[in-house]
Amino acid sequence: MIVLTADWIFPGKGEPLKNGFLEITDDGRIIRLTQERPTADGDEKVQVLHGIICPGLINCHCHLELSHMKGKIPEATGLPGFLKEVVKTRKAEEEDILLAMEDADREMWKNGMIAVGDISNTPASIPVKQQSLIRYHTFVEVFDLSPFRAVEVLKNGLKTERVFREAGLSASVSPHATYSVSEKLMQLLGESFSGREIPLTIHNQETPAEDEMFLKGTGTLLGFLREAAPDYEDWKATGKSALQSWIPRFPSWARTLLVHNTYSSQDDIRRAQSYCSHPWWCFCPNANRFIENKLPDIPAFIKEGASITLGTDSYASNHALSLLEEMKTIQEAWPSVSTWQILEWATGNGATFLGLTHELGSFTHGRRPGINLIQLADNNRPELKGSSLSRLF
Repeated sequence: MIVLTADWIFPGKGEPLKNGFLEITDDGRIIRLTQERPTADGDEKVQVLHGIICPGLINCHCHLELSHMKGKIPEATGLPGFLKEVVKTRKAEEEDILLAMEDADREMWKNGMIAVGDISNTPASIPVKQQSLIRYHTFVEVFDLSPFRAVEVLKNGLKTERVFREAGLSASVSPHATYSVSEKLMQLLGESFSGREIPLTIHNQETPAEDEMFLKGTGTLLGFLREAAPDYEDWKATGKSALQSWIPRFPSWARTLLVHNTYSSQDDIRRAQSYCSHPWWCFCPNANRFIENKLPDIPAFIKEGASITLGTDSYASNHALSLLEEMKTIQEAWPSVSTWQILEWATGNGATFLGLTHELGSFTHGRRPGINLIQLADNNRPELKGSSLSRLF
């Protein structure tokens, strides 16, 4: 048995234990978390650490397949410009793509991540995920605006999902974005989820041009999409925001994760909260700055009691795959948001959304959730500015 103690131990939810003790097996399985100093096994096994001990971090939104695009796309292009660059630079040699994914996977493990919700368009990431120390859930992304191709598109998506599952990996089909899925395809997706306890995710309100195309039928995003796909020539505005246009078409009972939400309004949040039985929201602040130079209004989500998770997005839109850096960005922008609240988003909440609470996300007896140490700039103040992270288990 090993005993760890630190200035704070955050259990995955709620308040931390100040100067608590975490008893674990030699391979990192949790025995108990206690405020009392263990004495039965002698003090020689007590490891005194400084900073915050927390469970392994859970990255709810990543694009492993885009790892080879690191450093290839300029910042602050806006989403339409970013999408153009992705189309131009996405193609690469299979070996280069695989090696970049392996490097990204190792980086995320080193940066304290224990589970990742990953967006995939192909089975290319399967070899990396099979060998990884990280637990992956793959969201097989589908998109198409033509209702006449909806059956075929969903069939292909479900086929790719089966390939992941047959490889021993957790997976589910999900729509790409509010603007890239026909009503028919969304209807078929909803029907395919019936009776299945699987998560759903979608990119939402990442640019003001996304709302503009729904509200007015104009804007740079619609212009880009019309150049890329002839089906957008028939696009008709709804007179509502992107989220309010699409949320009624989602299965209301599904475990849905709305990603980015950079331009979601208070009214958008309230509409989604009232329609979905339990909506989830994911923020990737450093990617939002990279693409749009804008952060989502996170306090507005907190005010509405939103269930929040965090993600890194991809190397196409970020300089690092580090949830700690995402957490720092949030706290630097809104110092009133406590470290404990942000850590809950990155641990317990992520495990709950991905359906992994029986294994990960908290220091509960019998689990092996991973164990990280966040070293603080000032051990008397649990603030993330200037902190660093090391993985203990």
